[in-house]
Amino acid sequence: MVILNLSTLLINSVLLLLIIIKFSKLEFLKEEYLSLRNDFEQLLCENTYLSTQYLDGLEEKINEGEKILQHLREEEKNLKEGFTFTEEDNEEKYNPVTLEMAKLLQQGNSISEIAEKLHTTKGEVVLRLNLGEKIAGQK
Repeated sequence: MVILNLSTLLINSVLLLLIIIKFSKLEFLKEEYLSLRNDFEQLLCENTYLSTQYLDGLEEKINEGEKILQHLREEEKNLKEGFTFTEEDNEEKYNPVTLEMAKLLQQGNSISEIAEKLHTTKGEVVLRLNLGEKIAGQK
């Protein structure tokens, strides 16, 4: 009987030791899980912050672009409404390129279309047409 009790005690001790080892592994896994969870939450917060910053910057650039487009539309409208040339003025006072731009504008072409047809930039077209308008207004 004593041998049986001793063997039971030995088995119980081994089982207890195994349970302690498994429990310590479980505790380590729990700590690792919590650490990874904290890292993930921190990365998520950083990602949210960066995304918000990026989107705010993007919205700002879109608003700036819309303002520029609106300004260009107004400039184009003003140029179309206020630009008239007589043949005499065309021959004597204006650069041939500017005259061509004014004619294309009067024909209903947009600034972009004029720039494309004359192989120049939209800024150059607006500048020349504004200059021509100022010269015409000084007469």
